[in-house]
Amino acid sequence: MARRKINKKQTNLIAQGGIAAIMFLFLNACVLLRRIPLTAVWGDKGNSIYASSYGIFYFVCLFSSYGLPGILSQLIRHRLKQGQYKIAGQIIRTVFFYATITGAALTVLLLFGAAYLTEHIMLEPLAVLPLQVLAGAVLLSAWNGVLRGYFLGNGAGFPVLVSMAVEQMILLAVGFPLSNMRGKYGVKAGALLQNEDFRLSFLVEGFAGGILAGTAASFLLLLSVYLVSYSYYRKKKGKDSGKGREGTGQITYLFLSHLLPALLCGLFFGGYLLVQQIIFCQLMKDSLGTGQMIRQWGIYYGKYKTFTAFPVILAGAMGFTMRDRVYACCRRENYPQMRDLIQNILQASMSVVIPFSVITGTLAAPMLETFFPGQDAETGSLLLLAGSVTAVFFSAAWLLTEVLLGIKKTGVAMFCGIGAFLLHLGALYGMLELLHLDIFGVLYADIIYAFCLLVFMGAVVQKSCGFRYGLLRGSLPPVIAAAVMGVILYLASKALAKVIPPVWLFLLGAFLGCILYFIVLLLLHGVTERQLCLIPGGKWLCIVAKAVKLL
Repeated sequence: MARRKINKKQTNLIAQGGIAAIMFLFLNACVLLRRIPLTAVWGDKGNSIYASSYGIFYFVCLFSSYGLPGILSQLIRHRLKQGQYKIAGQIIRTVFFYATITGAALTVLLLFGAAYLTEHIMLEPLAVLPLQVLAGAVLLSAWNGVLRGYFLGNGAGFPVLVSMAVEQMILLAVGFPLSNMRGKYGVKAGALLQNEDFRLSFLVEGFAGGILAGTAASFLLLLSVYLVSYSYYRKKKGKDSGKGREGTGQITYLFLSHLLPALLCGLFFGGYLLVQQIIFCQLMKDSLGTGQMIRQWGIYYGKYKTFTAFPVILAGAMGFTMRDRVYACCRRENYPQMRDLIQNILQASMSVVIPFSVITGTLAAPMLETFFPGQDAETGSLLLLAGSVTAVFFSAAWLLTEVLLGIKKTGVAMFCGIGAFLLHLGALYGMLELLHLDIFGVLYADIIYAFCLLVFMGAVVQKSCGFRYGLLRGSLPPVIAAAVMGVILYLASKALAKVIPPVWLFLLGAFLGCILYFIVLLLLHGVTERQLCLIPGGKWLCIVAKAVKLL
């Protein structure tokens, strides 16, 4: 029994986070990974069109479906265990009513307001067709969120995982062929209207059709499973324990109190991109010109933001286990254990995020030439080299946000995020309007935002539970190891750029860089065996390290 407990404690953080962490990692990884072949197909201008339409779609989905699976499952799980089936049913009906009303209203808004939003707000009129197609997926996404939360709350995670896999498979199977088909039609439309960019609009519209098809397939699958299993859950409802009484108003307040933090987290860590794009386009339309403005934003969104987001979603998935465990420590008032838990998880996450970010920045040029041959790699590589540090700041800020939510400091966390967001807006305006730094102004404002978010969240965590992390002090060994690796990789890539093809330079550099980082980190005693086991694949790293006498 003791051995089993030890092994459980040493399970990596994503496994500890359970289905929610796997869902989060899977969905976000699919969203990011598909941008790479899409960018290779439609280039930077197509990325700008996609960013305008998908950015609005993501923003409205924040209000209709974001966080619903986690919120609903959390609200009904404990009530179902206590036999309070009627109260759980009331909660499900409340969430379904909210999802239906907001989803339907936002669908109508996008269908009829797409032309105005894309032409006057986003300054990208070619995004109107993709946005109108994506409007159909808003309500379906909201219903998907309710059904997934329903199954997760009942302990049935398998239908949820299958529905996610089906959604992504249908999306890819329909999206790419439909995009190619619509692109051919767009060539004819562009020739007729003497505008070659119409091809890009139809390419993006075709892929938006794949997103709609995948969302619809996922909904139909979940609905079928629900209808088949309805009689089973209805029998359970007949065995209600009768314990507890919660009125409609109390349930609505409970749901909204969980919904608001989820909405703000989605805004702080993803939805702010739409605000950045609107401000950039509105302020730069005269000085840069439409063509240059579109190209720069396409590089920023499709290349810089894609590759710097991978460490963040990995840290976010690892942080899914923090909230409940921190809450358990807080409820027992066991603050020493809480501080030890936060320290270990932060150091384990940073030991992965920091080298990932350094490799992305130093090998940016061969990496972009590998994935996007024939496209401009200079601007993207400069953005990645200068801004890869944002991945570290955002990752640490996300983990500290989970700590604040775990100790029920939701209101304080929201004020911290709002404060950082307002400072970011001020910095963004100054960089673009006063200093005229074009897309690099957005980059510097992004770094300021991530840093402020980290500092504010860290200050509140320190005041709430006495945790003193100190990003530089706590991450000093990973920073030193990553710096050594980064300098060597950067110099080697510059020296060998004309000798070795980009694809081999990137692959060999990343592989050898990871080995070098791991060796230096262990020589500096920068990670313990316990922390190493919290990382996905950490047990294998422990075996290798012990075999070569480094641990």
